[in-house]
Amino acid sequence: MANKSNKAVICHACYEDLGDEAAKITNKANLYYNHLKSCLHFASKYIEEELEKILQLDKEASQESDYESNEKAVYYYTQWFVIRPENILLELEDFLTNNLPFNAIPFDQFNSDIIKYWAFIKCGTHKDLANLALHLFGICVNSASVEGLFLTMGFLHSKRKNRLKVLEMSQFQGRIIQERKLKAVEKSAKQIHNPNILPPITSDSEDEDLSQESNFEYN
Repeated sequence: MANKSNKAVICHACYEDLGDEAAKITNKANLYYNHLKSCLHFASKYIEEELEKILQLDKEASQESDYESNEKAVYYYTQWFVIRPENILLELEDFLTNNLPFNAIPFDQFNSDIIKYWAFIKCGTHKDLANLALHLFGICVNSASVEGLFLTMGFLHSKRKNRLKVLEMSQFQGRIIQERKLKAVEKSAKQIHNPNILPPITSDSEDEDLSQESNFEYN
């Protein structure tokens, strides 16, 4: 049974025998599997065959959960930092098994400030996992990208163009981009041939910003 914050679980068999004195377990698959495997209160509730089946299911769930966590950690670290992590799986194993510094005592010393906690972890031996956590907690949750997509779709798929299919919409968008590029080239050509107009001086960074804005507008 889980508590309201879902940070810890309590073995139902222990709770039936011990009540409020039942120990809380961190809500991680491998930790409560290890508890059930050695819990005498849990073992007393089932016959041996049923107990083996339940533990086998819990073991498979624990292994599957750990594998997914490892796979996601490596994938997102590589995508976000464009480099392969060095020890993130080893660090993640320490986190999943609740080893130091990943336990409740050091975290409480930071007044539940998760950013300061992971910044402190980063100064130690778990830099890869700390970088991943700090990047994850630094993400601003918003719907700007979705709203931009709706805006673009509203322009391409209007009441007068409501029969357009995916291929036709892609072609339509390509024509719009091509027309804008041709207009930009014609405008530049006119500026070059007009002796009274000098072309603007832009840095490489400004050119990159303009390119990004153009991609955002049409993509």
